[in-house]
Amino acid sequence: MGNGKKALKLKFFCLILTVTFLFTSLIPGVIFKTEGVALAGQKPDNVILLIGDGMGFEQVEAYRDKQGWATPAGKKIYLDEVNDALGKMTTYSADSDITDSASAATAMSTGYKTINRMLGMTPDNDSFVPDEVPTILELAEQKGLATGLVATSQICHATPAGFAAHVTHRNQFNKIAAQYFDQFAAKNQSLEVLLGGEKRNFTPTGRPEYYNEAGKKVNDDNDNRDLITEFKGKGYAVVENTASLKTAGTDKLLGLFTHKGGLTPEHKRAPDNVEPRLPEMTQKALEVLAKDPDGFLVMIEGSQIDWAGHDNNYEYLMGEMKAFDQAVKMALDFQKNNPDTLVIVTADHECGGLNYDLATGNFTWSSKDHTDVPVPVMAEGPGAQTFRGNMDNTDLARKIAAALNLTPPLVTQHTPVTLNQSTTFKVSSLGLPVAGATISVIDAANNVLATLTTNIKGEASHTFNKEGNYTVKTSINGKELSLKLGSPIATAVLASTSTVKVKVPKSKKGNKGKNLFSKNIKIKNQTKKISA
Repeated sequence: MGNGKKALKLKFFCLILTVTFLFTSLIPGVIFKTEGVALAGQKPDNVILLIGDGMGFEQVEAYRDKQGWATPAGKKIYLDEVNDALGKMTTYSADSDITDSASAATAMSTGYKTINRMLGMTPDNDSFVPDEVPTILELAEQKGLATGLVATSQICHATPAGFAAHVTHRNQFNKIAAQYFDQFAAKNQSLEVLLGGEKRNFTPTGRPEYYNEAGKKVNDDNDNRDLITEFKGKGYAVVENTASLKTAGTDKLLGLFTHKGGLTPEHKRAPDNVEPRLPEMTQKALEVLAKDPDGFLVMIEGSQIDWAGHDNNYEYLMGEMKAFDQAVKMALDFQKNNPDTLVIVTADHECGGLNYDLATGNFTWSSKDHTDVPVPVMAEGPGAQTFRGNMDNTDLARKIAAALNLTPPLVTQHTPVTLNQSTTFKVSSLGLPVAGATISVIDAANNVLATLTTNIKGEASHTFNKEGNYTVKTSINGKELSLKLGSPIATAVLASTSTVKVKVPKSKKGNKGKNLFSKNIKIKNQTKKISA
C-alpha cells in the first residue's frame, strides 16, 4: 500500500494533511486546447455517454450479423449511425493489463489510472498517498449542468459509481449510495437522474454486508439511514416500475427497480415484467435532463453485456446488445431534435474473449473474464472528431471536459512525510502533470518557508526540518502551459490563481490513520496508512 520506510530510531513526526477537496482547487478560466475539438459554435451543450460494459468489437459484429437490418451496404444496427468519428481505446489499469470496471470507470471519468477495485481515487500502489480525484460528472455539476446515471446493474455498481463516488473498494455499495446523496443532493448540486437496481442500499433496514475478493468484510455503511426519504426531501420523485417511470413529471428522479441485484436480463423477461428496459430508462432520463437549459451530462450503461460475457452465454449477450442498441437509438432520436448534443458510445473493457466468424456465424469464447483488447469508440454530433483514432481510456475524461468547457481541476498529491527527508508534491489536472505550478510551504506563523516550482513531471520537493503545523498552497498565475491532450503534459491557459490548502497539524501519539472518505490523510512513522 505504500513505499514508506520502517521507523528509524529518531524522533519523527506525524503529519495530518487535510486536503481541501478538488472543487476548492478548480482553476477558473482554464481552457484546454485540443486537436480536433469542434470550432466555436460547434461545441455541445449536452453529452450522452453510452457504455456497453464488456462490449468489444466482436460483440458488436456478432449482434449486427444476427440482428441487423439489410441495406445495400450490408447489415446495419443503430450503433452504426454513431459514425461522425470512430476510434479504439486501450483499457489497462494502474496495476494490471486487464482492468476491472471500477478502475476503468475511474479512468474514463477522472483522467487518472487507478488499481482494480478502487473508485474515484488515485492508486495506493505508488509512492504518492491515495487521494480522491474529481469526476467529469462532478465538474459538470460545478458548472451548473444537469447530470445523470443509468444502468441495468445495481445503480451503485462499479461503472455508475465510478462517475460519482470515491471509495477504496467497489463493493462498498451502501457507502456509494450515501455519497450519491451527500456529495450532490445534500449540497444542492443534485445528481438529477439515478436509474438502476438494488433498492436495499437506500433503505433503513435490510442493508447487506459486502466482502472483498479475500472474503474480508469491506468498510461499508450498515446504518439505519433512510436515503429514499432523504432524496424525497430534496424534491426527488422515487419510482419503482415502468408505469411510475413513464408518468413521473419531475426534474429530479430516483428509480430503484429491484430490491436486490441488477434488472432482469432481457432473455429472461416475462411479458408481465414491471421493470423498465434500458431504452425506456434512457428515454426518460433524457426527458428529465433536457429540462435544464444549461445542458447536461449523462452516463448510460448496458451493464449486463459484461455479465453475459462472464457466463459465456450467447443468448444473454444478444438480448443485452439489443437493449443497448435500442438505447443508442433513443440517444440519436434525442439528438435529431437537439443538434447541440454529442453522443459517445464506448466500452470499459471486453469480456469473454468472444470471436465471431462472419462467414459461418459460428462463435467461440476464450475466457470467462475481462480481456485486454482495445474497445470501440464512436461519436456523433458537435465535437465528435476529437474522438477519432487511437486513445486511452483516460483521454475520454479530458476530451469530454474539453467538449463541455468544464473547468479543469487542480490536484495536489504528496509522498509520505518523514522528518528531515524529502517530501515530493505532485500537481496534476485530469490525470496529466502540470509543469510550472507554484507551491508555497507556509508555517503556523504564516511565514513562507519555501517557494517551489513544479517540473515537467508536475513535481517539486521540500524537506520538513521541524515538527509543526504547515499549509501548502498551490497556484498558477496567468501562465500558458503546454497541456496537450494525449501527451505527458496538457495545454491550458490559466487566467487566475487556484489554491489547494494542505493543513498539517501535529499528530497525537498513538493516533491511527483515518479513512480517506473524510478527505483526511494521516501519515505516521514514515508510512502511509489507509483504513479500508
